[in-house]
Amino acid sequence: MSNLGELFGIDDKSTSAFKYIFSAIGAIADIAGAVTGIVGAVDTVIGWINGSKDQLAPVLAAIGQLDDHVKAGDIQARLINLNNAWATAQHTIEGLKASLDAIPPLDAGARIAQVGACRDAIDRLIGFDNTHAAGAFLAPFQDQVFYNDSGAYVYRNFVHAYSDPNGNLNTFQELDVGYGYQAPAPDGAGQVFSQIYVLPLILYCECLFITVGLALIPNFFTEYASSISSDADYLMTIHDKIKSGVRYRIPLSWTAGEAWDAAGLFAEAWKGFPTVRGLSQIVTDSGLPIGGDQMAGVRIDYGAVELFSGAATQAQYTLSLTDVGSSASLVNLTGTQLPVEITNLPSNPALYKKFQLRVERQLRDLYRVVGLTDLWQAANKLRGFVGRERLPGPLADYSLRSFCQIVGDGVFDNTRNAYRLSSLHDFVVKTPPQDTTVIPQFVRSLRQVLVI
Repeated sequence: MSNLGELFGIDDKSTSAFKYIFSAIGAIADIAGAVTGIVGAVDTVIGWINGSKDQLAPVLAAIGQLDDHVKAGDIQARLINLNNAWATAQHTIEGLKASLDAIPPLDAGARIAQVGACRDAIDRLIGFDNTHAAGAFLAPFQDQVFYNDSGAYVYRNFVHAYSDPNGNLNTFQELDVGYGYQAPAPDGAGQVFSQIYVLPLILYCECLFITVGLALIPNFFTEYASSISSDADYLMTIHDKIKSGVRYRIPLSWTAGEAWDAAGLFAEAWKGFPTVRGLSQIVTDSGLPIGGDQMAGVRIDYGAVELFSGAATQAQYTLSLTDVGSSASLVNLTGTQLPVEITNLPSNPALYKKFQLRVERQLRDLYRVVGLTDLWQAANKLRGFVGRERLPGPLADYSLRSFCQIVGDGVFDNTRNAYRLSSLHDFVVKTPPQDTTVIPQFVRSLRQVLVI
């Protein structure tokens, strides 16, 4: 196997690993707060730790499958070095039960040394090569596999002024309307940020550190508050770095709002060779080179992508002519001028706003796929351990506030300083496209989009 993207599927291996590890951190802290603490439940706690380690196994095993990848040796060497950074901490957790049962009991110095071994693992991973602030998160750009949807969105479009090999003018052509290759820019040393392997490893070491600390050090959260608080800040730095790599996959930028009106959108698709990505025709084909070919609507492939891992969410939105207020269900494709059925489409900002809501849902789903929600919760859990306030959630920008920003003032009652449910109902149900009920031909209705 040579496809690193297949080996390190962010939603399949790495994300599931740190979801589990985050849950273990919270459960261990809860156990520590019970009457008997970790000492009274050490077998259970170590079972959770072993479960966390098991979650790393698919990621580690994937390295062994790189047999035919030209950079396999380089990747393996780098990951072996990372593994060495936490080997001592792993040895400490494996001996924790024996340490707790030791007679005579471990003295303070021995306890501090064991906690220190776990702390050292985190410090080594965070500042792995001592030359870059991102430490172990930096990887060779050329060894990574990034998002590329070339060939994934190929549709048959009627292209005006296009001549086929037989000399027929105005014919169908297979068009790739995907968004292509998308990757972050490497730094001057040819390095790029990559969280796929290192993030679950750091969270695992944090789990070891907290477990051993709570088991061996009285008032652990107080004694090590500075380190724990620093780790929380570091995780939020990584969270923000990952978030900075999130991009929309949409045909037009949101600043091109006028082009999102029905007439502009259908006119762009009617050309057959749209200048924007993700947009294509829904056509009926008579089989003739000229004449009888008609367009029933437009197809929009869209979503969001996180550049560093290549993780993406995707959806398809189809709009028929009747969805956007046309009395005609089909328009001819063979003419040289835009059909009046398109130029006369009524203007309605709801089309633009409803699509924005759909895209925001894809963005929210991507946040969950790449684990940003769990990472934020882990950082806030650490902040809570040392008495710091919680930070706003990663989805705060994509919840009620952004919904209200998108929908706009039309549903806000200034006299009451509140949103009007009746106006919201009218926006959802009465404006085109009429896709609010769960109908089989719609992949996802607006009602489904709004379900959290």
